[in-house]
Amino acid sequence: GVGSHVPQLLMLPQTRNAVFGTTVHPTHKDRTPGGSSGGEAALVAAGVSPLGIGSDIGGSIRIPAAFCGIVGFKPTPDRISRRGIARIDPKKLSLQPAISVAIGPLARSVKDAATAMHALLTPPARPHSIAPDPYVPPVPWDAHLAYVGPGERVRVAVVVSDGWWEP
Repeated sequence: GVGSHVPQLLMLPQTRNAVFGTTVHPTHKDRTPGGSSGGEAALVAAGVSPLGIGSDIGGSIRIPAAFCGIVGFKPTPDRISRRGIARIDPKKLSLQPAISVAIGPLARSVKDAATAMHALLTPPARPHSIAPDPYVPPVPWDAHLAYVGPGERVRVAVVVSDGWWEP
């Protein structure tokens, strides 16, 4: 059967839990699809779902995407709203303010991932009673940044220190 599971304690590089069992790689049944968003990545890689949404702190979108041969994109934390997703109370977990989760797409192509980001970051027409998420800056998705044409140069920034974590 097809299953989209998460590991019992979430942040693990495999996808097994005691309730639902183990999610296996869609083409290599003796391998893992990675974790913790491995179940979602396996469904996308198998063609069961055209797009998946995962959460990532330490690789939970990127590891399964690499293991399953699909695209996983971890945006900046709070770039995509976490409404409807369980938030950890910062008073109960001292590292939460320093290490924040990011929500991002799992897709079969860069184009599909960019389309998902555009859809997730374009405010829908909504009644005035539904306010935008105050934690998410109102910055639209710049599709040009997702594509680099022949001869175009890419500028990459590297943060050497943020004053908190030292390399």
